[in-house]
Amino acid sequence: MRGVGMSRGWIAVVGLWAMLAPAWSQAAPSAKLCRGACVEQIAACVASGQPRGCGRRTIWRCRHEGLGVCQHPQTLDSARDPGENLVPPDLLMAVARSSNEIDLSWSDGNAHDAGYAVERSTDPSGGFVVIATLSKSQPFLQDTSVADGTTYSYLVRAISRKGTYSPPSNILSATTPFAADTVAPTVPTLQNATAVSCAQVDLAWTASVDSGNSGLKGYDLYRDGLRVTQVPSSATSTSDTGLAPMTSYRYSVSAVDNAGNESLPVPVTVTTPPCPTSTTAPPTTTTSTSTTTTTTPTASGGMAVRGCLGKDSSATQYDHIVATGFTALDRAAYRDYLDGLPAGVKALVWLGDYDNTTCTWEKSDDWIRTHVEAIAGHPAIAAYYIADEPHLWDCPLAAVHLKARSDFVKSLDPTHPTMAVIEPHWPENPYTPYVGMVDIIGVDRYPCSYVSGCVFSKIDDTLALLDQAGVPHYWAFIQAFADSYYRMPTADEVHEEFRHWRQSRMEGYVVFSWAYGTDTLENHPDVIDALSWENSQ
Repeated sequence: MRGVGMSRGWIAVVGLWAMLAPAWSQAAPSAKLCRGACVEQIAACVASGQPRGCGRRTIWRCRHEGLGVCQHPQTLDSARDPGENLVPPDLLMAVARSSNEIDLSWSDGNAHDAGYAVERSTDPSGGFVVIATLSKSQPFLQDTSVADGTTYSYLVRAISRKGTYSPPSNILSATTPFAADTVAPTVPTLQNATAVSCAQVDLAWTASVDSGNSGLKGYDLYRDGLRVTQVPSSATSTSDTGLAPMTSYRYSVSAVDNAGNESLPVPVTVTTPPCPTSTTAPPTTTTSTSTTTTTTPTASGGMAVRGCLGKDSSATQYDHIVATGFTALDRAAYRDYLDGLPAGVKALVWLGDYDNTTCTWEKSDDWIRTHVEAIAGHPAIAAYYIADEPHLWDCPLAAVHLKARSDFVKSLDPTHPTMAVIEPHWPENPYTPYVGMVDIIGVDRYPCSYVSGCVFSKIDDTLALLDQAGVPHYWAFIQAFADSYYRMPTADEVHEEFRHWRQSRMEGYVVFSWAYGTDTLENHPDVIDALSWENSQ
């Protein structure tokens, strides 16, 4: 009977083992099973630069926590041996040093740990991945396996001498900046370049794409190799005005990104047609100090600006000026003024002057920013009038200051040109230093004075200086005023002024002035008639 009883006891033991074996094998797999399931995790640990103990630690965790440790390696759960009291590292710091490096550091309050496991994630809700296993002597890491323009989150765990892990430290994130953009946008293709008149060419092109990371800024329009304007990135067309008739122009458009990279320009050539001419002008007689000549005012179209400074006596202060045929008026930098202009009339927006006594600007950069940003892109703007007769002989850096102010204005509104009047006192104030400082140079060479009469050769001499200096774009300032030195020209003398200027490369003209001092052109109806005829040409 005893033998039978023992047999029944062993049967009970075997039955219990049969019931418990599946659960035991699932909760505590063998070392052999763990080695097979954790091959990739052990290899990753070795590749991290800390090969010692990688296999032992990984298999220990697998046998105590199950095969899921290696099947779901995103998170290192806290696995602590009996007797281990690891606390998590603290004061974790993460600083993005560059587009491809984030530096980490932390503090450790454990006395007997062996090292640290650093985990990283770009989506903390989806878990973390171990990127490095470090020795205790290295509580820091330079992570150079990061991409630019990306946010990374980190945590650190302490590792015991038996290969167990502490709870995680605080989680900290850092974002790498974008790498420097050195890639130019794609090349825009000119789809249309048409001379719609003798003074205007309309252009349209395909949109470009910025393959870098700085974004597309706009398009630079070039005429004959010189940049005319920059069109905002939202537009793919523009018009170039103020051109000469029967002239071939070589245009190209390039795309520019916010990092300053510029695509290749693709040029096309456009020829403007002849302008309509007038033969109805009566002959005029003009007397100067040396000669008397009889001439017929010649017609010349294609004027981008037919402007007049000053205000008239009408309620709007410009009705009489507009009725005379002027298409541009000087106005202050206020949107209400621009909105109120009649159709077809534009503004020369006055932005304050350059002080030749202090060699500084009357208006601060803050004032310029506030006022230009409020009207930038307004269709009634013909140009920004930014200075009147700066003097190099008083301020040697006047041209440099003019360039800086022009660039600042154009950074706020790249769609409209800048203009400054330059007084041609050769050789003290030559044109050459001002070339490229503004988009358009205003040329005021007034021929009629009380002392010398009207010396129209002054205009011719000035035109020669403009050509010698290579001034690309200029507007003539026509004399129609008087002061203590200059006298008011007659109607015939106004026509003679225009005859000399119309033989030049001027792209527009501005009459100075409808009202000046105590006098006004309304006291000189014959001069108004002469200006009206010239504006009709």
